[in-house]
Amino acid sequence: MYQSEVDENDRRRREEGRLRQQGYRTEYAENDFPALPVRTGVHAFVTFSRFDSVEALDAHATPARPGVQVHRLRLSPTPRSLLR
Repeated sequence: MYQSEVDENDRRRREEGRLRQQGYRTEYAENDFPALPVRTGVHAFVTFSRFDSVEALDAHATPARPGVQVHRLRLSPTPRSLLR
């Protein structure tokens, strides 16, 4: 992705009252640390977004695509969080 596309996506997100903080996806490598239990055959994409308000979050919520299971959690920063 070119920097201009990244800038455009960030601008659009800010207009919507949100800013993506981070995204994670399934790592398909073999687990070489047996002390850490890892599920196999599970495909996941997790993203964390920050919204200016609860209203902005509610306005952004979109229905899941058919056949896709979505779990949405609304988290709030703790009183000592730097995200406040």
